[in-house]
Amino acid sequence: MKKEKCKLCKKFIPVSELYADEGRFMCRNCNTERIRKYRKTKKGKDTYKRIMNEQYQRHTKKVLCRGKLYRAVKTGKVKKDSSCSYCGEIKKLEAHHNDYNKPLDVIWVCRGCHNNIENLLKNKKSK
Repeated sequence: MKKEKCKLCKKFIPVSELYADEGRFMCRNCNTERIRKYRKTKKGKDTYKRIMNEQYQRHTKKVLCRGKLYRAVKTGKVKKDSSCSYCGEIKKLEAHHNDYNKPLDVIWVCRGCHNNIENLLKNKKSK
């Protein structure tokens, strides 16, 4: 598995878990901190609000579905798995919806596996 060094914390992280920023790589924690700082600025707040409005306009069903799942997890109606459904690793998990008409029917996967699933689906649609 190929690893690159995070430009901020200097740790070596698998490429599948890194974010690219102008050709340099950043780990999830460093990227999250960078975004938090940016969102506190006036420009960051305005940009975030504009992007969220655009997302809602383009993907209303997805946004509403994610909101329902988020509330269900917070209230305990849906239990988040402790490990990835594909690779079995214990990492921060994301929910993958196979059908947005069933907002609480999800597969809990790590970021790397989620990216792989989305890429496979994208390739199937393009063929």
